[in-house]
Order: sequence, then structure tokens, then C-alpha cells
Amino acid sequence: MMKKFWSILFAVMVLQICTFLGHSENETKEMLEIDIPDYEVSKTDDGYDEVTIPGGRILSIEGKPLVPYYIVRKWYPQDIEIQSVDLVEKSTLKEETGLNLKTFKIQWGGGNFTDGASSSGSTGWFPEENYTWFVDEESNGTNRLVLIIFPFFYNNMTKESRFYQHYEFEISYITSKISISSIYPDKFGYDVGDKVTINLEISSNEEQPRTLVLAATVKKQGTIVDSLPLVELKDFISSGEASLEWDTKDIGYGMYDIEVELRDINGFVLDRKVLSLTIGKMNVSLINLNVNKESFEVGKTVKFYATVKNSGNITASGYLTVEIRSGGKTIETFSYPFYNLSSGESVDFEGSWETANATENQTYYIVGYVSYDGKTSLPTIIELKALKQQRSTPGFELSLLLLTALFVVLCRKKVFKV
Repeated sequence: MMKKFWSILFAVMVLQICTFLGHSENETKEMLEIDIPDYEVSKTDDGYDEVTIPGGRILSIEGKPLVPYYIVRKWYPQDIEIQSVDLVEKSTLKEETGLNLKTFKIQWGGGNFTDGASSSGSTGWFPEENYTWFVDEESNGTNRLVLIIFPFFYNNMTKESRFYQHYEFEISYITSKISISSIYPDKFGYDVGDKVTINLEISSNEEQPRTLVLAATVKKQGTIVDSLPLVELKDFISSGEASLEWDTKDIGYGMYDIEVELRDINGFVLDRKVLSLTIGKMNVSLINLNVNKESFEVGKTVKFYATVKNSGNITASGYLTVEIRSGGKTIETFSYPFYNLSSGESVDFEGSWETANATENQTYYIVGYVSYDGKTSLPTIIELKALKQQRSTPGFELSLLLLTALFVVLCRKKVFKV
């Protein structure tokens, strides 16, 4: 594990050193000034403070306080490659004491995602970073710079907060005539220990051959967990193919992003692409579906119970669907989401069907299935029979009433007879 850590650190340092030492004649720098709207505070139903920024979002990390953040987007032509985004200044500080923010906590089976309980891992100032950024490619080929700013900092131990409203960034970019035109894996579906081959197609509009370098890092939930060996392409011109290999023997199950950068020998990024893939198998199924009665009187409530289990080896999210069907038609549909269900874990659901509109002597079916990661499990089906609603017989009630009246009369005659 330590060997892998040092190899990752070395690869990242090499890329950074190359970038710092490099020089490009067409490098351009521009300033970006951002004024963030002042935050607003409101009370939740359970008495906590909720801080929001107009046009912003809420940062939701397990065990951390719910704080707002702000996103700025800027579009560039297809041949522009962002090299760096550096924070030059943050100012207009606003400090406050006494805010009581909730801690984010995931609850199984959906419902409310937060509670007020403090987590032992959420002490001190949060978040720790000022900003982060990435570039993605739009469908029309343009490059979109996404700058995520964390202007609001909160200390859940002291209930202090700090908010910076003014930011200045320096953006460095170059014009590139070389691009990664295609990226794809050698197959779909990998298990731990498999070797992953990443194939790339590269094209160039430059007239002179150049030496290029392919570098790649592997991220899981935004954190670098591995790096791939550098690949050098000498005297590259026009178009060609290349490949990178990733050995997953020391990698755990889960979803990963492989970020590939095409650089020149000075370390400048000429193009970048991201390939997302999963190591491990996702398999979620409905292992139990039953009802409290397989025949029911019309108008009575039918309760159903279900259990969903993750039999795969990676965390899964999705939803359970329960349908009431009859005569080839779906009468009613119930949907129950589940989130971040870990390998080997299961979650129980309970629901009810009000049968007031059911038809006597009709056969109904309860059909349950699970949807996740674009897949749907095999359905589980239970057959139900609707019975006639039990009604009291008018003749019987009348006879009982007459007998009761006769009994009262006889008793009175006996009592008052001298």
C-alpha cells in the first residue's frame, strides 16, 4: 500500500514540475472576478438554521454540516485548453456566531436525508478547501470550465461562520491543435485483478512532428487512488492510436474515473478526456415479497412487505417498484427509493393497498421488481383473490329484533303479574 502511495505521489509531482518549468509561446492568462450574493438564513421545521446562497447549492457530505457553495461556469472554444485556475484574492469577509447547522446523514430507504445529530468526524472548520475546478466537453465540442467555490466556512464546535463574498482568479490557457478524438476500454465489465486497457485515438493539425506524453490518474469520488505509467509518443504527426494499461489488483470494488491528459514535453495540457468504469459487479434483487392475506374482502386494506438485497460487490442505489395489476392493466403503482446500499446489505419496505375500488371475484396480482444502474431485476408475482364484501342478512337482523322484543314483553308480564 505504501509503495502504491509513493508511486502515485511521484507521478503527480512529475506532472506538476513539468507544468511549472514549461513555457508555451501561446499561453494566455486572464482574470476572473466573482461577487457572490450574500447568504440567507432560515429556520427548518425542527429548529435548525439553514444557510443558502441565491443561485447556489448545498454541500452534502456524510457526517459534515450542510453548507452552501457556489458554481461559476465559463465556456471556451474547442481548441482552448485550460492549464490552471489559481486563487489570487478572496475578500469582503462576513463573520457570524451562533448559527446551528444540521449534519448530513444518509438514511436507508429514502425519506429525510438529514438529522441534527453531530458526528464525531465533523469537528472543526468545514469545508477545508477554498475551491475546486474541472473542465468537461460539451456535445457541440466547446470546453466548459466549472469553478466550484466554497465561500462559507462553518465550525460546528464553536458555531462560528466565515463568508467571503469577493473572489479573483487567474486562468491560464493555451491554444491546441492536437486532440484525443476517441477513448474507450477494451471490454465492458471488470473484476478486481483484471488488467484494463484504455484505447485512445489522437489527431493533430500541426505540420511538424512533436513528442507527446500521455498521463492518467484514477479517481474514486474525486480522490486520486492510483496512477498509470506515462506513455511517450515520439515524433507524432497527423493521427494515430495509443493505449494505457491499468492493473487493478490492489484496487477495491467501486466506480472509478480515469482522467487522461495529453501533454507536450513541457507539461502543457493539449487535451483531456475522462473515462468512467466500474470494477466489480452490481447485482440487486428483490429477495422477499409477501402480503398479509392472499384473499381479501373488497374495501379491506392489503399490506405488502418487501426486502431488497445487494448481492453484488459494489454499492448500489435505485428503487423498488410494486404494481397492482388486473386484466392486463396496472391499477396502482408504488415506488420506494434506496440509496448507497452496500454489498451484502438489505433494506426492508412496507406498503399498503386500499381496495375500495376493487371488483368482487376478480383476480389481482402484486408485482415487485428492482431498478438500478439502468437494469431491472426479474419480477416477483403474488396472486390475490377479491372476495365478496361480507354483509349482514336483513332477515336475520329482523328476526333477532322480534325475538328481543318478545323477550322484553314476556319479562314485563312476569314482573308485573301479581
